[in-house]
Amino acid sequence: MIKLYWTDVTSLPDPAEERELLQSVPEERREGVLSALKSETRKLRLGAGILLGDVLQRYGISYGQVSFGKNGKPRTEGLCFNLSHSGERAYLAVSEGEIGCDAEKIKEIPKGVLDRFSDAERKMVSREPSEWGKAAAFYLIWTRKESFVKMTGEGVGKMFETTMGEDGAICGGERVRCAWKSFLHDGYAVSVCTERKEMAEIEENGVGREKFRKKIVLRSCNLGEKLV
Repeated sequence: MIKLYWTDVTSLPDPAEERELLQSVPEERREGVLSALKSETRKLRLGAGILLGDVLQRYGISYGQVSFGKNGKPRTEGLCFNLSHSGERAYLAVSEGEIGCDAEKIKEIPKGVLDRFSDAERKMVSREPSEWGKAAAFYLIWTRKESFVKMTGEGVGKMFETTMGEDGAICGGERVRCAWKSFLHDGYAVSVCTERKEMAEIEENGVGREKFRKKIVLRSCNLGEKLV
């Protein structure tokens, strides 16, 4: 069982202005929400917390049952999950086995970061025909790397020691078997990395003034294909 949930927080009010919204997340998360300087960040942190609480509740788990392991990796008894947020979106992957999830809003490639990719990865980016095609390829690779280190709990410091392959990853010179899927999703690059090989089911959650749920399907992308 692998599932990936996501939500868009665009319609969510600023919790600094409507503080009753903070009741939707545990007290220990509220300070983190309000500590953000920008309204967009406060909304994103709140929306991610609401998404997490809503999904955990489906599995009969409360926030109080969540513990944190190596490098702050969260876990609960009998269920593994990983949360990522960027731009106006939050994504949450859940599984019975170790799992990592990363999502990035596609924007310009950060200066100097591509130089730290492997030769093969840089070639994947360079052969895309347009600048935004290159940016999409860059963030697909980036999210694959980060989803892997989030799965293992190694932390982002290991990202640039990691190269993802179809049958797993090489991290610090050692081969690690894993399965991953990457998607382009309406301006975002999203990757899920897991010990298992099933395809994730995708579900959208609304956390604005009106809650809604609907099934969606994301397109799987292999680098080298035309990215649109």
